[in-house]
Amino acid sequence: MRTASGRRTGLARGAATVILGLGMLASAGDARAQGFVSPSIGFNFGDHVPGCEEFDDCEVRRAGYGVGIGYLGSLFGFEQEVTYSPAFFGESAVSDGGTVTTIMSNLLLALPLGPVRPYGTAGLGAIRTSVDFDLGDTIRFRDAGLGWVLGGGVLVLPTEHFGLRADVRYYRGTDDFEILGVPLDGSPLAFSRASASVVIAF
Repeated sequence: MRTASGRRTGLARGAATVILGLGMLASAGDARAQGFVSPSIGFNFGDHVPGCEEFDDCEVRRAGYGVGIGYLGSLFGFEQEVTYSPAFFGESAVSDGGTVTTIMSNLLLALPLGPVRPYGTAGLGAIRTSVDFDLGDTIRFRDAGLGWVLGGGVLVLPTEHFGLRADVRYYRGTDDFEILGVPLDGSPLAFSRASASVVIAF
């Protein structure tokens, strides 16, 4: 009988293999891929934050910023995405609100419907949390772990080099697990992000 730890390890290996394989397929099979840079502003929502209920105004309803750099072909694409959310947990009398940073490597699957392209995305990466508490003395909490993202949206490219996109993505940390005997930390966070972006294609 497989243990829960064994199942998590198998899922992590399988996800990594699928993403790597699809990424190789996308880069090898789509020579017409177009590069892009996409700065965004987003709005985080959801509140799966262990211990959050112990603090006043501790909720995930905060603005965040991000940028994606990648390429997109006739069907597949890849994006390296970084997001940064200041005051993620909400400022209070004892906390500065903290920050959450995500760094994700994502695959894109975009339908070729002319200038309007619905797309889905999935990826793996890191979720980093940083919070300072003022309890007489400053107590600093830092946490970084493995996470994943899943989402979808619409990309509109009315011209060859400029467009807009909007999407919703769900970020979730994994449990702690091992790969080939190497322990990897997960993250307790889970939240969603709705964002709007400018797309500069080249």
